[in-house]
Amino acid sequence: MFDWLRKLLGMGASAPDKAAERLPDEPITVVVPCPYAQHAPKKKDPEPEWRVHLELDLNRDGKYVEVMHPEAAPWAYGEGGKSLGAVLPFNNDGDNDAAPAGDHEDNRAVTELDLADLTELRIRLEPADRPFPVGWTCLVGVDRVDRIRIFDSYQPGARELIGPTSGRDHVYLALHPPNGSHAPLVSRLGMEAVCLPSADFDGQVQLGIALFDDTGNMVGEERTAALRVTPWLMSHHLQPVEVAYMVDRYVTHSMPPGPHSPPPVRVREEANGAYVDRLCRAAGGTLIPLELELQDNWLRDMFYGGCSRGPTMDEPILQIVRCPSTRGRKGEAAAYELMRRLHVNLDHGWAEPIAPRDLQSDLDSGGNLLCSPPVDGHPFGRIVYGHDDNRPMSADIVRFLCAQDAQAPFRLDTSWLQVGHIDEVLTFIPWPQGKDPVKTSSHGFRVLVASPATALTLLQRSAGENLLFHGFHQQQEAALVIPDALREQKMLDMKDFSAAQVLQSKVLTAAAEEIEPILEGIVATLIEQLGIRPEDVMRMPVLFHRYGAVPREAAAIKKLAAEHPMFGGVPEKQQRKAHVAFTPNVVNMLVMTGDDGRAQLLIPKPFGPSSGKHDMYGCSFEAYIAYLLAPSGNTLAFVDDFAACHLHTGEIHCTTFEVRKAPENPAFWARKQGSGTVSPASDSGGKPAPKRAPPPASSSGSTWRATLNDGEYLDDEVMRRFYADIRRRVPAGVQLIDPANSYMILNNVNEVEAAAELAALTQNDAALVFFPVNNNRNSARQGGTHWTLIVYTRAQNQFDYYDSLNRAPDAAANAAHARLQELYQSQAVLTRRLAPQQQESECGVYVLLITEHLAVSHANAAAPNVPGLANIQNPRQRIRDALP
Repeated sequence: MFDWLRKLLGMGASAPDKAAERLPDEPITVVVPCPYAQHAPKKKDPEPEWRVHLELDLNRDGKYVEVMHPEAAPWAYGEGGKSLGAVLPFNNDGDNDAAPAGDHEDNRAVTELDLADLTELRIRLEPADRPFPVGWTCLVGVDRVDRIRIFDSYQPGARELIGPTSGRDHVYLALHPPNGSHAPLVSRLGMEAVCLPSADFDGQVQLGIALFDDTGNMVGEERTAALRVTPWLMSHHLQPVEVAYMVDRYVTHSMPPGPHSPPPVRVREEANGAYVDRLCRAAGGTLIPLELELQDNWLRDMFYGGCSRGPTMDEPILQIVRCPSTRGRKGEAAAYELMRRLHVNLDHGWAEPIAPRDLQSDLDSGGNLLCSPPVDGHPFGRIVYGHDDNRPMSADIVRFLCAQDAQAPFRLDTSWLQVGHIDEVLTFIPWPQGKDPVKTSSHGFRVLVASPATALTLLQRSAGENLLFHGFHQQQEAALVIPDALREQKMLDMKDFSAAQVLQSKVLTAAAEEIEPILEGIVATLIEQLGIRPEDVMRMPVLFHRYGAVPREAAAIKKLAAEHPMFGGVPEKQQRKAHVAFTPNVVNMLVMTGDDGRAQLLIPKPFGPSSGKHDMYGCSFEAYIAYLLAPSGNTLAFVDDFAACHLHTGEIHCTTFEVRKAPENPAFWARKQGSGTVSPASDSGGKPAPKRAPPPASSSGSTWRATLNDGEYLDDEVMRRFYADIRRRVPAGVQLIDPANSYMILNNVNEVEAAAELAALTQNDAALVFFPVNNNRNSARQGGTHWTLIVYTRAQNQFDYYDSLNRAPDAAANAAHARLQELYQSQAVLTRRLAPQQQESECGVYVLLITEHLAVSHANAAAPNVPGLANIQNPRQRIRDALP
């Protein structure tokens, strides 16, 4: 027998004189108080043998079966078994329109809708063909009265028998009707949980019953059962968005009081208002702005989103969990109350598992929690959060996450970040699942990770004169802020801030060298913890710099140290100066997943290097992201959040909060025993890893040289090296696309290198662009039997076609031409040009020679003579001589 039930059975001084009478419209009535003898009760076997049975939905299949043993069997995960343990639903939605509170705060089950969110406790009497003796009672008790509520019936209007309102942890139920009629065969009581599992509550409740005769002796054996409260399951990005919110900030201006003072004027904050309008337009009406007088717009940090469901519930309850840390910001209380009023209704609940308190760690914020989509062994995904040894997430929040026993939280190192939230590092987006590692994902999603190395690679491929932050000097909302911050750092005004200058900036390149190994360690941890393929991780261009490197931020540090209680009195040398995003952090996006499984990605406009032309994409960062994510099937919208968010070390995800629909089968009880379980001490870190090795070349070692032998088809590595030699000899104005990248671009194979090349292509003003074309039909391996060349002349908007066999364009060339028309938004036809007639094996040789001849002719302003290349003696030797 459990200690708590033994204690109940030994309570009191004497038996009651009689059981309470039962009202005609109620199945059973409470008898309280009911003191019994101090000594342990003795069992009595009367004649006939009277029995009372406890029945619960032990197998979570809607069938109520008898609890057979005196001591409760351990609660277990799984399905299809026997006596696994009942589930106790956390009933905190708002089914009663007349009450603004959640149903768990009410000691009554008011409507039929309430009953759908309860589970039943059934008491069956035996024998059923005769009334029980007068004065006999049944004890019903629980071990955690502060966690469970038991009602006196399972019908509308039921009232609390046991629970936190009455404070009773047990009652005695009368089993003998006053008029001598038979008691009902089964008495049905409703049950609900009044809280989620939390730091001091593992989610399990013990329930017991025992039968007593009129002398206070226990009859037969007691019965006890284990129940588990439905956990909170954090939402992930594959779940469709039901509604999303953001803060539309207002300020009230008042004049000093006086007889002629005008009334207060409520004014919309201009920069934030413009951002709100842009984001709402991009979201297409699915984003609701909340008009609040809030000190900042970091709505994400105030809440955690998820759901809960029990097997007897008709629908899951979409749960908003309030973040316990308050920052003392103006308007904060009003924001909490507004969100509560908006959300609490039918199948929508609000929970505060940890009492609100002053800010303990900024890592407690909602922006520091993400959940992966489902992976092997974790059907509800895994929670990931940022960690810093010097200011870790509060222990009670970590224990709350672990107490749900469903999503196996693990942590990643974010100590290198000034803010330190996980949404600054990564996000998850839907991606078609399949076996092809290039075009599909292993589990239906991919992870996007911020990468300064990727940003520097794109800058290196961009024309040096292309500008970052292009157009900001024309924007009124940013003109007074941005140029000063950069100019005072001995950088130029933003309108003159070029790709070449970024690459020369030690502030930015040193940050990249420091951060990238840490990020690679994070990637390695993600692959290990989630069991995904390396190809499932995609690196997004973001430049970082150390916070305080510009005077505007240094002033903010001093102000924070002087005013904020967490930092007051900290010497300046010890004040936190970690990294923040220099370019808008594109992984801090809002993933608006639809019912069809595809998402609209609302991405901070990155303002990377741009030629300033009105192209399809505003900069090469945008183009890279768009091309790389094209196979996902998601739609992308780049939204300017610079003045409203980025300047204040946040982005779009920080300023929004979405409520997502529950996953199709949130049956937490059905998973395998042990999956989803983790203890706070077993969280994983993200230690720096060795730098990522470059992708293998198409040919390794000296293999590529063999293809220069007479009669051999040239390897694309030979062509890449020769193109590199041409670039060294020809000034800007000519763009040569490496053969492998050309193939991936023209065949819409969006690998990383191809996406980077294509991104540079969109922002390059080169007069001539060269695309080698291969007729290989299998993108998974090298192959093909023929090389041709397409040259785009920008000034004439013209596509020229060169084939050393002087044939009409083949299928590969026509497909490449169609792709180039799409990329350049051009309707120009493919014009066939004469080339030297050669043997078929020489096709690659003459693609190189034609490219060299046209590029050099353009550089020297000379008229080209492509047919004259037929006079070259030993063309292969010429290529050999050019290659080291």
